[in-house]
Amino acid sequence: MEIYSLRHDMTGDGVYTVSDLWAQVKWWLHLPGELVLSGMLKFTPGLARFFEISLVQCRDAFSIVVSAITWATTYIIWSVLVDWD
Repeated sequence: MEIYSLRHDMTGDGVYTVSDLWAQVKWWLHLPGELVLSGMLKFTPGLARFFEISLVQCRDAFSIVVSAITWATTYIIWSVLVDWD
């Protein structure tokens, strides 16, 4: 699976517009979910098959849910490590 690359012109129309900005925001939101799901598909295909995960979910709302969980977990871990005495 190929993960989209972050580019200046995300829509490919040759001009940087608000649509490109929105596409970049969506790219950042989807990135953790896509990494987790593509890693699961590549390294643990049996687990992905059990949870019925396919490439379709990598570009779907499920990716946002996985990303939100990943971002929240990262924030919690970061908060604990920063406050570590």
